[in-house]
Amino acid sequence: MLLFHDFKRTAPLFTRLFILVILSVIIILPAIHDVCYSQDDNISDSSVQVNHQKWVVVPVAAYGSETGAILGTSLFYFPAPSSDAIRNSSLDIILFGTTKGQFFITLAPDLYLDNGRYRLVPRLFGSYWKSSYYGIGNDLPDDPEDYNSTNIGFKLSLDRLFQGGFTLGPVINIRWNDIDPEPGGKMEADAPYGLGRGLYSGAGIAAGYDSRDNTNAPHTGDLVRYEYVRYMMELGSDLDFNVHKFDLRHYFPTSERTTLAVAGQVRMSRGQVPFRLLSKPDGVRIMRGIESRRYIDRDLLALQSEFRFPIKNNFSGTVFAEVAQVASDISDIMIDRFKTSIGAGLRYSLNPAQRLNFRIDLAWVDDKVGFVANVREAF
Repeated sequence: MLLFHDFKRTAPLFTRLFILVILSVIIILPAIHDVCYSQDDNISDSSVQVNHQKWVVVPVAAYGSETGAILGTSLFYFPAPSSDAIRNSSLDIILFGTTKGQFFITLAPDLYLDNGRYRLVPRLFGSYWKSSYYGIGNDLPDDPEDYNSTNIGFKLSLDRLFQGGFTLGPVINIRWNDIDPEPGGKMEADAPYGLGRGLYSGAGIAAGYDSRDNTNAPHTGDLVRYEYVRYMMELGSDLDFNVHKFDLRHYFPTSERTTLAVAGQVRMSRGQVPFRLLSKPDGVRIMRGIESRRYIDRDLLALQSEFRFPIKNNFSGTVFAEVAQVASDISDIMIDRFKTSIGAGLRYSLNPAQRLNFRIDLAWVDDKVGFVANVREAF
């Protein structure tokens, strides 16, 4: 879940935000860790009694010339697990706003039901934000124009978890967008699908295999997942289109406390795809540090690698390398057109039992320095 991503392109703003977040990590997070540890909520397992940390609270504080002050909070709740639980449920609540009237809110439970036989993941979010439009494609000049967008969305997946790690279940995705382009500007002239107000509702299926030992920061295991969603007027959608997504990940434990993680993602969309649902590296989980929608088109291919290692106590670090490319068709992907993101990151464990980390990543991406502060690993 996004806490802050440096959308701006000016060095002074980057410097202010970088200093602010570093100070937050050094001063605030250790105090939050102590406050949020629930001493009165214990889990008994015959002869063993273990303290269980239910809440993690992370403040959001930043500043941008186009947003003003950004203030908010992120709450993460972990109910007490049963003694035989392999994976635990959680609830994310993120809310922040700006002094210039922009806001972002999300509610995202991750629930394991019926002794882990089912995984229910509903996500509800809303936002009003100023964004940048560069055009559609993989090679675009750095000459954006601003547009305002209001977004409300709901996504739900219900996976049946079978023996051996195989998963299968339905997916529902509903989005309402209101995109207000600059009058007479490039976005209005390009006229991509989805300008103005639109409702896009779809349903589909997801299938895969998941042997990860943890979903927040895996140390070992694999994830293979395919998701297909069809948006059509029969379901109330204003446009007809479909989206395919392939997600492949492998986590190799190079030692007891170090991990080499690799991942690949392919996303393909066909039909009258609205602008906000085109494929892109988001800059937070894929191509860390890039501006969201800097590169956007129908299809996306992304490859990622990361080495994770401990530093001391609750601190750990990473080094990573990523490449990504968008194209109007996956067959148009070319080896010499990939964008790269190379960098390093610092981690602070907010909840060691759940492997919930606050992360700061710095990357050299798109010929400039990019910065991301977030909770949970990129993949």
